Amino acid sequence: MEYSYSFFSKRFILAIFITIFSKYIVYILYGNEYIEAASILRIYVWQGVFVAVGLIISKHFMASGDTGQYIYISLFTAFINLLMSFSLIKKFGLYGATFTDLFTQVSTIMYLGLNKKFRNLFFIILKSFYSVCNIKYFINKIKGKI
Repeated sequence: MEYSYSFFSKRFILAIFITIFSKYIVYILYGNEYIEAASILRIYVWQGVFVAVGLIISKHFMASGDTGQYIYISLFTAFINLLMSFSLIKKFGLYGATFTDLFTQVSTIMYLGLNKKFRNLFFIILKSFYSVCNIKYFINKIKGKI
């Protein structure tokens, strides 16, 4: 689980960095012509954080032998993605597609919170978000004090 925490926290820090400097990143890589892509990047980069959480969740289900439940969660999120894609992409274009993908990743965590059987795992994930956001805890973790 230590590797998972590190993987998650690195993505979280990277997402904050890219969110803050997205205009500069797009400008340096593609020039002023594509500067509007920075707003899409600001949304899309947060998927990396939730993909990391999704990988941790999948590890949990594989280790516990509950792969059937993980398949059910995957079907649930695929259904949400399809519904949102049809409605939001037509109306909002790239913003709709980006938001749909982000929400699909978040819906995996929401599913855990809504299902009594997995609510404990949901609270563990919430606690990990808090831990990463808690700067003092995170600095001590990096220093190896925890």
